[in-house]
Amino acid sequence: MDAWQLLRTLGALSVVLGALWGALWAVRRFDLTVDGKGLGKWLEKFGNAGPERRLKVVERLSIDQRRSVVLLRRDDTEFSLMIGPEGVVVLDTARAPAAPALAAPKQEEATFASRVPALPEVGFAQGDIPDPAPSRFGLKAAAALHRFARTTEITPDV
Repeated sequence: MDAWQLLRTLGALSVVLGALWGALWAVRRFDLTVDGKGLGKWLEKFGNAGPERRLKVVERLSIDQRRSVVLLRRDDTEFSLMIGPEGVVVLDTARAPAAPALAAPKQEEATFASRVPALPEVGFAQGDIPDPAPSRFGLKAAAALHRFARTTEITPDV
């Protein structure tokens, strides 16, 4: 293996490790998780919220290394399940508790802009605005444009 092949191999390894590091940074930065909550929040910004989910894992509790209890919610029903090597056993089925009422939003303090009285609309007709006093440069430019307009004939390209 010569030096050139070793350099190419190390370069390829650094590109792969850099891509993995970038993916890990993106997962941590944007909270992209396996359950889709983080990814769903991120995709909602772009208008792709996806279908509304009816089934949700509310809680999972490990009993021992082989068994766990899972609380599932579907629509307005909750199911308690025991999952183990012998299979899945439904422990309990009940109506889901009502969602707590949301607190009324707090009235925000008045901002500075809302406390400043609105200024009246002022409109000007075209004849109301006086022409500015012409300067020496303005007179020379107007004369040059006037000469250019008299001597130049503009024909449309057809």
